[in-house]
Amino acid sequence: MRVHSAPTQAISAFATARSVLKTRPALPPLDVAQRYTPEEAAAYLRSSRWSVFQDLREGRLASIREGRRVWIPGSEIARRSRLVETAA
Repeated sequence: MRVHSAPTQAISAFATARSVLKTRPALPPLDVAQRYTPEEAAAYLRSSRWSVFQDLREGRLASIREGRRVWIPGSEIARRSRLVETAA
């Protein structure tokens, strides 16, 4: 059995790694004329992919279907999150 000589270093390294994982990448400004995947919509709404699909099922979020693909208009993301429209 190996014992760490400095347990605070192990805890500090864990806390640093955990904080790095929690940082979110910067998103480009939302374009209301574009369409987004459910994963991208979840990033803009700061929610999970599952909750985006739940919103779609319950009619709280409109979508565009192309075969099996699901697209969410940027205008719907802006409406849902009450973001200020940033049309180019």
